[in-house]
Amino acid sequence: MVLRGRTISRRDVAIIFIVVGLLVVALYPQLYQLVTKQPYGVPTPTPTPTPTLAEAYVGPVKFVCYTRNAFKTENALALTPSWYRKTETGWFSIGSGNMTVTLQTGDKGVLYLMPYAAANYVKDSLVKEANKEYITGVEYVDIDDDGYLEHMFKMVLTKDNVKSPAGTTPELSLIAYGIPFDSTLKWNTPSNITSIGTAPVDKYINWKMVWSAVDKGAKVLRLKFVTNATDNDEIDLVLLDSVLAKYGSDKIDWEGVNKQWVIDLDLEEESEAYAKLLEYKEGMNDAFAYFTAKIHCTFSTTNKCYYIDVTAISIKPDNSLYTVPVNRVTLKS
Repeated sequence: MVLRGRTISRRDVAIIFIVVGLLVVALYPQLYQLVTKQPYGVPTPTPTPTPTLAEAYVGPVKFVCYTRNAFKTENALALTPSWYRKTETGWFSIGSGNMTVTLQTGDKGVLYLMPYAAANYVKDSLVKEANKEYITGVEYVDIDDDGYLEHMFKMVLTKDNVKSPAGTTPELSLIAYGIPFDSTLKWNTPSNITSIGTAPVDKYINWKMVWSAVDKGAKVLRLKFVTNATDNDEIDLVLLDSVLAKYGSDKIDWEGVNKQWVIDLDLEEESEAYAKLLEYKEGMNDAFAYFTAKIHCTFSTTNKCYYIDVTAISIKPDNSLYTVPVNRVTLKS
């Protein structure tokens, strides 16, 4: 080979190939990134496929709802299913009981189930798990403006999860679980407090809820502690340690006019923000629902005697209120 009058030997050609090869190897990462627009050594990502949304079901569906006891799931429990659709103007009641509902195009496959009973609470977590093919969540909405929230289970029905032979109405079986309300819940009877003098002292009262039987529940909304102490003597609820939570003085409201301390449950972490569901299950210690009050006391003189009454306000399954009967503890010198 001749290049501008100079003969290129085979040895020169070999050297040129070696040099070019080394340059290619050295610059390969930069060349790779220039051509592929991807960093060298990083696999080319696989494109994520666009999910295909299931087509909303339109047409009639027959719903059969079986109702069970959340504590003993083999046992039936009274709960009535009610069916709703949510529109731009609010909630529309379709009907109740086992029935056929015709979904319209405007429903977009969405229907709401509201199980209800006057004597039984709804166990949300079990309802969602048992019907997860259809139920995507639960909304808490005051649909009847009574100040309390209903359980509205959102159902999404598509052509994938609603199927039946041609010419027949599809039938869906659902399960709703409930918890019996303890309508005779009461307090134990703690010992009276004595030996309070003119020096500051802390005393403790150990209240517990007494249940009528196992496998019962109660939703606690509010706690009240009432005293008849005068301004000359100090009786102060400074701490409540309980099955619900521990409440310090910053969570306990003193209402001087009514001479009472009030604890309103603030349970934002709960699925229902306004009440705490206590469940007394078989095998549990019957004293699990404890409420230990720390009372700071100072009497101006001896021979004094006062009291503290405790009560709890619970929400019944029908959203009316139940007051646990008052228990009184005496505090004296």
